[in-house]
Amino acid sequence: MTTAIDLQASLTAIVGPDHVQAADDTSAGEPAPWLVSPASAEEAARVLALAHETMSPVVFAGGNTGQRIGWPAGPHRIVLSTARLDRIVEWEPTDLTVCVEAGRPLGGLQQALATQGQQVAIEAPAEDRATVGGLVATGTSGPRRWQFGGWRDLVIGMHMALAGGTAIKSGGRVVKNVQGYDMAKLFTGSLGALGLITQVNLRLAPLPQTRRLLVARGPVERVAAFLEAVAASTARVSALDLLDEASAEGCGLAGTAAAAGLVLVEGRAVVVNAQVDAITRGADVRVEDIDGAALVRIWTAWRDLGRTVDLTPNEALLSVTTLPSQVEDVLTAITSAAQQHGCTARSWARAGNGQVFARLTAHADAGTALPATQAALLTRWPATTLTAGDAAVARGAQPWGAEPAGLPIMKALKRRFDPGGILQPGRSIAG
Repeated sequence: MTTAIDLQASLTAIVGPDHVQAADDTSAGEPAPWLVSPASAEEAARVLALAHETMSPVVFAGGNTGQRIGWPAGPHRIVLSTARLDRIVEWEPTDLTVCVEAGRPLGGLQQALATQGQQVAIEAPAEDRATVGGLVATGTSGPRRWQFGGWRDLVIGMHMALAGGTAIKSGGRVVKNVQGYDMAKLFTGSLGALGLITQVNLRLAPLPQTRRLLVARGPVERVAAFLEAVAASTARVSALDLLDEASAEGCGLAGTAAAAGLVLVEGRAVVVNAQVDAITRGADVRVEDIDGAALVRIWTAWRDLGRTVDLTPNEALLSVTTLPSQVEDVLTAITSAAQQHGCTARSWARAGNGQVFARLTAHADAGTALPATQAALLTRWPATTLTAGDAAVARGAQPWGAEPAGLPIMKALKRRFDPGGILQPGRSIAG
């Protein structure tokens, strides 16, 4: 049996005494785990090899913006932080590709890329803290997924460290490659259950010359119909979101009547102007055209609607995946279920792809009200997840929604990649 002192000494030998300390997160009756910050992928792999050898469960930490996703972590002895894995390894502006270590915050990466007029065409809540590796591992993306896709579409290569300390890679640093199995897609969204992402290769896009935001306001059914018409048209838009009144006001759109539809148009100025004219010409709802500083303020709040890092103990983020044609029904059902179980809901939806979100606030016992609201929606939409502000609420709910049909395959993959079950104990749906 490896003692805490033995484990500390072994970890210190790998990363140095300044980068091993007692972590804040403790489990009841368990000693505080060691927070370890390796400076390289090689050091991270050695930490995992030690964890495997000593059977010391490990949880991963980046910017700590997604730690509430899934079930709370079970007892563990090591917290492996990617804070020091934050370098841009290689950037080829002419090829529109970048290779970056997993601990780089997305916001910091975007600032660096902007110096050459480039971007990763994705966004996420709290991106000043959220790391590239953490966002890829959780599959977190934002409104522009409608045009540019999610992380699975933007990642062209990846380096990972497995539970036994083996370092592997998938893909490459060019957009087109045929290097074996596409393990990068398997690890994207896996929540670290299969291994630690240490480095990511991404395809880039030019920064747009101009941006315009169209805001449609009116009854929810008319705004939803407007967004559906835009989605079905030939207009090339970056985002299509449907917000209820509370969410719209949270984005600085005061005076919204029932619902707001947000359409983001980006690109060359002449093209954007033509697209805006075409979209607004036939609209049967009131449409406001916003740009400049006002657009930036709205966009920042819009992007951060799904923040989970600051959820209070009586709050939760609900997510429902459905068909785009059912978005309006889901928004109505969320409001009804929340009211029935003593909650209020602030809801919004990706109108183009059918993902609906709500920030729930319980006004009674959160441990009963929040899971009950989710349970009411699960009867119609099995892919209803709950990210709770309180670990006790998460334990009493179904954070991942109903059991998916592919769960046996997920569990088999977990056993294959992590036979000792030491990675992210208890957090993922696969165990």
